[in-house]
Amino acid sequence: MQSKIIKLLIVSISVAMISLIGMQYYWVQSSVQLRKEEFHRNVKDALQAVSTYLENFETRSEILAQEQNRYLFIDDNAEEKIFAAGGDTTYDYMMVEKYVQDGQKIEISVTEKMDGVEISDNKQIFDIEVPKFDLNQNAYGNALGGSRGSPYGQLSLNKEVKERIAIKNAHVGEITKSLTKVRFTEKLEDRIDSLLLDSLLHLALYEQGVKTKFEYGVFDSKGVFRFGYPHKVSNKLQDSPHKTRLFKFDLGGKPGYLKVYFPKEKGFILRSSVFMLLTSILVVLAIIYIFYWTVKAIITQKKNSDIKNDFINNMTHELKTPISTISLAVEVLNDPVMSKNENLLSRYLKMINDENKRLGMLVEEVLQSAALDRAAFKLKREEVDVSVLVKEVVGKMGMKVKEREGSVEVDIDPTGEYGFVGDRVHLTNLFYNLMDNAIKYSREKPVIKIEVLNVVNQIAIRVTDNGIGISQEHLKKVFEKLYRVPTGNLHDVKGFGLGLNYVKTIVTRHGGTVDVKSVLGKGSTFSIYLPKENKKEN
Repeated sequence: MQSKIIKLLIVSISVAMISLIGMQYYWVQSSVQLRKEEFHRNVKDALQAVSTYLENFETRSEILAQEQNRYLFIDDNAEEKIFAAGGDTTYDYMMVEKYVQDGQKIEISVTEKMDGVEISDNKQIFDIEVPKFDLNQNAYGNALGGSRGSPYGQLSLNKEVKERIAIKNAHVGEITKSLTKVRFTEKLEDRIDSLLLDSLLHLALYEQGVKTKFEYGVFDSKGVFRFGYPHKVSNKLQDSPHKTRLFKFDLGGKPGYLKVYFPKEKGFILRSSVFMLLTSILVVLAIIYIFYWTVKAIITQKKNSDIKNDFINNMTHELKTPISTISLAVEVLNDPVMSKNENLLSRYLKMINDENKRLGMLVEEVLQSAALDRAAFKLKREEVDVSVLVKEVVGKMGMKVKEREGSVEVDIDPTGEYGFVGDRVHLTNLFYNLMDNAIKYSREKPVIKIEVLNVVNQIAIRVTDNGIGISQEHLKKVFEKLYRVPTGNLHDVKGFGLGLNYVKTIVTRHGGTVDVKSVLGKGSTFSIYLPKENKKEN
């Protein structure tokens, strides 16, 4: 897959993901805003209900304060009649009116009873002119009211009833006067019971679904705090948008205000939207997770494709060189004149042999890498001495180092114990690969130092060279399969990028670890740690 297509694909997926996340964020914001508006509306309704109740409560209190007029429409002997019936001042009063029409006569009967005792009985008969009803008009209005006059207007009320009506009017007037009086000097704290207000607020807010801690305060028209909870007003309560006017039907009275502040308003709104928030978070995380693995899969696929192509190109180059050399040597040996020269014959035969070994090593390296990927791969463990294996490898690689006029220093701690249960062949190849890399990547005369020592129940082997080094960018990738540090178009260093991956795999299979430290342009140090208490596999 081309790089441009991959970049375009990643950009497209990124735009789509950002759009989806943006939509989720907008949806969450809108939902939270709706919850906030609903919360404010519920608080407003609760405060208005409290204000209305307080005003109605005061009105009822004013009416009850006029109990001295409760004997309206009772004659002078009513009280004696009440006590004669065995009652007290707590009584039930009832007035019954009856209207009976007989032609042009109407009989009106008014009976008053107190706790079942009849205290008065008035009956009067009146002559009236029976009106004619017009079906297009209100019959009741024409018969008993309107411009023609009401028959009740013609009733000749007796003196006793007139006095009672006068008393009732006076009583109603007193009630009306008490309800409409101007309260310039009366304080809010005198008009409102604090315990009643506290109970009303809790009940009203609870009924509206506002179940969170709150503070409240009563303020006068000048914004001065009169009382509330807590007793000391805060700036947030003073500036709270949740407020309602108290006693709004006062005539000329200066308004008071009830304010409420919710310290945990945001938390309460978010908690009420917790399901929606969790759903949105999970959706966003799922989108990010899918995006991450999609992009990772695309990049990995591109990387594997590049590695495969590099491997094929590198293998082709690596195999062509020895094949070409062998072909050239064979052509020379086929020449009768050249074949008679013993020195040339020996030289070209050695060349063919060396290149043939090189081909075998390349093929073996590829086969080893393929074998390590198979689950059936097993180590043939046996008792080995790691220090002896290191000496054997150094001895075999010594000729290669001398060809480049280099040197190898082996430092083995004589007090250490280097017995180990491992696969002799693979451990030998492991040390060989490290030595080979140290030689190949030294541009000058190779100077190699190998240390073998004991470190905290482990056998440590360190291989240090004076090679070209590895940059920090590539240091963590050198153990990956088929990975080679880029060298441009130069192919002066042979290999497939399988050697260090093989080293890490074998060390890991033996229960050990491997790491590398390097300074670009100065060299590298590869450290291997094998556990002493290594047990055979079943």
